[in-house]
Amino acid sequence: MNTPLDATLTLPPPNCARKGGEIVAAMLAQVGMRAKIENVEWAQGLAGAFEGRFDLAVINHAEPLDYATACTDPGCCFGYDSAKFRSPVTALGVAADMKKARLWRDIQRRLAADAVNAFIWNPAQLAVRRRALRGLWKRSPSMANDRAALSRA
Repeated sequence: MNTPLDATLTLPPPNCARKGGEIVAAMLAQVGMRAKIENVEWAQGLAGAFEGRFDLAVINHAEPLDYATACTDPGCCFGYDSAKFRSPVTALGVAADMKKARLWRDIQRRLAADAVNAFIWNPAQLAVRRRALRGLWKRSPSMANDRAALSRA
């Protein structure tokens, strides 16, 4: 008889993490894994999951390509340390533009090969605004709006 794998899935406050975590837990159940959901506030998350103390966690890295920075710090939330990963990330800083695409490919392949984490697409935020307001992004890369860039038409 196979016993299911039990794990705690730690979820920070943002709605997308909490709702997304419920979906992840349901998908894990379909393959025989029981994920007990633990909703935490930011202080708990920063002292626990974001310090690498978790079974499973939703960590919302919303900035484009910031996983290169997060995964080169073994003290970061992923707790990952690999010379094979750090080498192409270091090369990015001095590489010509033509070579950067290949380095990013190598970086992403290394993360996948080492099974550091799973990436889940998190759609851009929805903004509701007055028609005359200018300066909001149509597709925001982060959950913040630069209010200094706003103006009336």
